[in-house]
Amino acid sequence: MYFFVVVLQKPLTGNPSTTNTVIFILDLLAWNPEAQEKLYQEIKNVIPEGKSVSQEYLKELHYLKAVVKESMRLRPVTPLLVRILDTDVVLCGYNVPAGKVLTIHSTAMGRNPKLFPNPEKFLPDRWLRSNKESHDINQFTIQPFGFGPRQCVGRRVAELEIYITLTKILQNFRLEPNSDKPLEMTTRLITVPATKLNLKFRDRD
Repeated sequence: MYFFVVVLQKPLTGNPSTTNTVIFILDLLAWNPEAQEKLYQEIKNVIPEGKSVSQEYLKELHYLKAVVKESMRLRPVTPLLVRILDTDVVLCGYNVPAGKVLTIHSTAMGRNPKLFPNPEKFLPDRWLRSNKESHDINQFTIQPFGFGPRQCVGRRVAELEIYITLTKILQNFRLEPNSDKPLEMTTRLITVPATKLNLKFRDRD
């Protein structure tokens, strides 16, 4: 059995939002071995050995998508969504006139116990359609890419990069923490790791 240690402090090349999202997910999986094993088993059962990660297989990886969404709930790379209204709107009984700036705090919403039971826990199963709890979740509480005509134009590419990267890593390695506590977050326009990512990547048998 071989393993190596990965220590990352700065984002890798490419889109920092996507990179930091992957870093946060890897850390969460390392600290939640049951979720990591469940994801590995799904990948193993869906994608035959030696086959590429194609769209055909990705559409069957429901737990993978739940893992990504749960990570984006706990550690959203985009902590705020800001919109300027072009018309008057009534929100929850409040009259909001046109021209006002609306700010949606994704981090606060994702950790609100009124919206998510056990909000501090990493529970990807909460997003599975087979889970009755998922029917009680308002899907608009977590919108990391925005929604409507102003949503991120790179959403599909970013999601594919995240799904394929995680799948290839989990196919080959088991993740373990190599530090005394999970990653912390800080905000520098976007949310980034406040500390180094320090994990062990152990070869799978």
